[in-house]
Amino acid sequence: MSISIILSTRNRAALLDQTLASFSKLDTSGLTVEFLVVDNGSQDSTEDVLKRWSNQLPLNFWHCSTPGKNICLNQAVRKSTGTLLVFTDDDVQANPSWLQEFSAATRRWPDHALFGGRIDPLFPTNTPKWIKNIKGQRTVLFSEYTPADEEGVVAKPPVGPNMLVRRSLFDLAAFDETIGPAGNQYAMGSETEFLNRMQREQGQPFVYVPTAQVKHMIREDQVTEQWILGRAFRAGRGMARAIQTSRMKIARVPWPIWMRYGLAKIKSLPGIHQPLEQRFEETWTLEKWKGCIFEYQSSAFPTHEPLNGIQH
Repeated sequence: MSISIILSTRNRAALLDQTLASFSKLDTSGLTVEFLVVDNGSQDSTEDVLKRWSNQLPLNFWHCSTPGKNICLNQAVRKSTGTLLVFTDDDVQANPSWLQEFSAATRRWPDHALFGGRIDPLFPTNTPKWIKNIKGQRTVLFSEYTPADEEGVVAKPPVGPNMLVRRSLFDLAAFDETIGPAGNQYAMGSETEFLNRMQREQGQPFVYVPTAQVKHMIREDQVTEQWILGRAFRAGRGMARAIQTSRMKIARVPWPIWMRYGLAKIKSLPGIHQPLEQRFEETWTLEKWKGCIFEYQSSAFPTHEPLNGIQH
């Protein structure tokens, strides 16, 4: 088995160092492994971290000055040599058996091309209890991915920090470079868009591999109300991109979106004895619909062109 581990990074030198340290402990026996890291314009000590770890890992890294995570991922796919491409992020801690578990799963499911591994959030010590108790948005907020108890086909698509794609799929498609992280304001859903497109157009189901596990290191700024609501807004923008529709529009926005926004606004009004987690999730929903409306009304929205003319 030949495996390429691919990730993009920007200004997260300390987290990246921990991620690469966990990679140095991976069991790679019987596997041909390469690590490809794209530095998307970092201004901290990221290059020093990459240089140091390139002496200890089969690590190839380069710089991409054009903002955009998917631009970086597409570059890495073109340079990769593995038959199995594992995508992750610069803020994970991988179990030592991570690649072995993924590799074994691809042999058990030889006719499947899309795999997702378990992701558990690793919260900072000062995380408020009510944030840990949030139930409905944990995948979007913290990249938590536990869609089933056992290995098998699932409806929920894998999440960016822990997914495997057979290389053969990239003979047919690429990541859409108009979606995903590219600065502070963007429409979320870069990997999700690709996965859903592959399911829709290529008939590819998702296979969940719970034993191929990573932990997602949550930063302190990610357990604040400001960050979480900003995340909701970006998620709404990504949702607009995913649900493009010909339904009748009012002020460029499909009328059902306005209805959902109005309902969310009513539900977000403070209740007398409403639990904090419930009130916050309703505020989250309102921000999500705000982001969706914003994206529909953006002057760029009608003219977004997918990479290489890929149709959604």
